[in-house]
Order: sequence, then structure tokens, then C-alpha cells
Amino acid sequence: MSRVSKSNVKRIRQNSKRRAENKTTLSTMKTQIKKFLTAAEEKADNLSELYRQTVRVIDKTASTGIIHKNNAANKKSKLSKKVTPSAESAKPAKVAKTAKIPKAEKTA
Repeated sequence: MSRVSKSNVKRIRQNSKRRAENKTTLSTMKTQIKKFLTAAEEKADNLSELYRQTVRVIDKTASTGIIHKNNAANKKSKLSKKVTPSAESAKPAKVAKTAKIPKAEKTA
């Protein structure tokens, strides 16, 4: 019969606490992102404030190691596109090129 050491029991206890805390934090982050996305679809007035709060939650989740920092950067990038208009719609209309005017010939 194998006997479970005290350190193993303690480690199991710590892991279950940490797993529960990580799950709560991840759930909070996902809920905040969904809240922001629904507000973006409805074109709410306080969208920039919601974006700021959402980015804060994402950064906190990444800083504790629950998600990777690159994953956080990708999430923030996708959300920022909802706040600011896309680059394509902000571009000016394409101007038609005019015909080149030939240079005057030199007279000697």
C-alpha cells in the first residue's frame, strides 16, 4: 500500500484553491469581453470607458499567468478595432490619376 505524504495532501489542497481562483478570473474576463462586444454592437455611448475596463481585466488576467501575454495582446487588438473605425473606412476616396502634361520643348 502506498501512503500519501503530508506534502502531497497540501499540494492537492493548494492546486484546487488555485484552480478555482483561476477559473473565476477567467470567467470574469470572458464576461467583461462579452459585455463590451454587446455594447459595441449597440453602439453605446460609453464604449471607450468599457474598452478601458475590459483592457484592464485582460491585463490583470495576463499578469497573473492565467492567459499568455500574447493572447492578451491579441484580445486587446481585436477589441480596439471595435472602438476605432477601421483603417479602410477612414481612408480618403481614391483620386483618379491625371494625364501627364508633356514638358515644353527647348528652343535653341
